[in-house]
Amino acid sequence: MNSLYVKILVFIVFILLVYFMLNSSNKKEKFVNDMSGNRFDDLLMIRRRIERVMGPKELVKLSVNNISEMMSKFNDFFYVLVDSGNVGSKMNAYYFANHLGMDTVNKYYIGNMEGLTIPPFLKNFVIKPINLSSSRGLLIIKDRVDILDNNVFDNNNDILFYYSNKYSDFPEDTQFIVEEFINNDIRPLQVNFYSFNGKSPLLKVTEWHDFNKQWNYIYDDKWNLLYKVEPKMNPNNGVPKPKGLEKALQSANKLSKTIGTFIRIDFLLDNDSGVLKMNETSILPFCGTHKMVWETDDTETGEKVQHEKLIFTEEVQQMLGKEFQNCFPFNHEDYKNMYKKSLEYNIPEPCRSHYK
Repeated sequence: MNSLYVKILVFIVFILLVYFMLNSSNKKEKFVNDMSGNRFDDLLMIRRRIERVMGPKELVKLSVNNISEMMSKFNDFFYVLVDSGNVGSKMNAYYFANHLGMDTVNKYYIGNMEGLTIPPFLKNFVIKPINLSSSRGLLIIKDRVDILDNNVFDNNNDILFYYSNKYSDFPEDTQFIVEEFINNDIRPLQVNFYSFNGKSPLLKVTEWHDFNKQWNYIYDDKWNLLYKVEPKMNPNNGVPKPKGLEKALQSANKLSKTIGTFIRIDFLLDNDSGVLKMNETSILPFCGTHKMVWETDDTETGEKVQHEKLIFTEEVQQMLGKEFQNCFPFNHEDYKNMYKKSLEYNIPEPCRSHYK
């Protein structure tokens, strides 16, 4: 009798072990076999792992002459090269956008401080670091006047001398860019197209009401306002639809269709012409977390107080996640193996130090 109980007990334990093993396997394959409930930010980080393992590992510079060659060489992972950061660059994004016939913000220089140059004929331009997270280092020149601090210069050499001395404490590997000044009373309206393999269902719009203060809006591709990111602080009802929206939308769709996956494409509105000009791109916007968390000190207790600002609501996360499933790598026939291989990568993204 005892022997029978032991056999039954062993059998029950065996069944339970098999059940838990299968259940664990199903959970591990959650993103492989069923992506119906996945959020946009979750999929961004899955794609980032895959590209870290299987994509290009270092910067490959694009030029007017090698774009077609690089597209053929890197195939599905070419999109990594047209990111404005990571192992791509702003110049790569600029060359690729021009290759596709898009209206772009002109770039005049990109490199380190030592080689920083400004064409002598330029009277209106912007200088800024491209691999730092804050706005420190931003210099906006209009008619050789620094419109942020109201400094007046005689020539571009004076501007270089001022800039290099003011920011001499920046890290040695800091890269700087000199680009076209887009005319606006404060700073140009920015329209960020969240574009998925030929479709841009959502736009994040940034309106500046001060040189360092902004209001953010979320629109659909028909310019219907979905919500304001900080409604209690923003008294406005929205932003007038830019004249160049349709052309910019077509351009964004063309770019994402060409690379076959998601990319955020950022445009600036030129008030003089009404044209939206492509400025930069991002394949991992907000470092894959469309929520910003920061701390301040309570003035009375001195204790840390945590604040949170949602860029995307949960509804938007789900909607964009659904669009992402029609993009590489999630629509690739070998996605299951790509996903499994990507699990070996567990190095935190450097940008996570800025986005908690």
